[in-house]
Amino acid sequence: GIIKLQLTPESEAFYVPCDDDGWTVVMNRSSDDVSFQRGWLEYKEGFGNLAGDFFIGLDKLHALTASALHELRIELEDFEGNVAYAGYDAFAISGERELYTLTLLGPFQQQLQPSAGDSLSYQAGAKFSTFDSDNDNCLECSCAQRHKAAGWFNACATSNLMGNYVRENVRQAGETGIYWDTFQGKETSLRRVKMLIRPVGQ
Repeated sequence: GIIKLQLTPESEAFYVPCDDDGWTVVMNRSSDDVSFQRGWLEYKEGFGNLAGDFFIGLDKLHALTASALHELRIELEDFEGNVAYAGYDAFAISGERELYTLTLLGPFQQQLQPSAGDSLSYQAGAKFSTFDSDNDNCLECSCAQRHKAAGWFNACATSNLMGNYVRENVRQAGETGIYWDTFQGKETSLRRVKMLIRPVGQ
């Protein structure tokens, strides 16, 4: 269900969808209803429909991960119905002044099965980039423009969860689709992605 959160007495309350077992859903993608090709301001604030496809917003994600130590789980499904998971024992991002850097990630949870493998650690420590705010480690390119996406880009990425939603020729999507390299490779765009966090020890 969707619950209302107020992290501190001074902060503004906001709504988040929650799964079973205390997981907060911070991103969901299951169709092309909501475009993820958006600029910095929209990623900062969040967008979409909490009952469908959405991104919670970087400010809220920072506030959540700053409020307590959180773990991260990513659920992936391809167009053939194969499902896999990637989990990380710790996950946190900084605030806007530090360009929402992916400051804390891991260790990777080997025990979570079926495993999608680790396609995020390469981007640990990276700043967030959008097509209109290039903060990546690629000297001669804009990763966000190259991948038609936003995200924590190094030079550039082993996963592209905020990429373009592709419905046709999903195995030849190139690097602009929604991919997780160690699951189905960079060329295959996925049908469904969910990103969830919860306080460690719950």
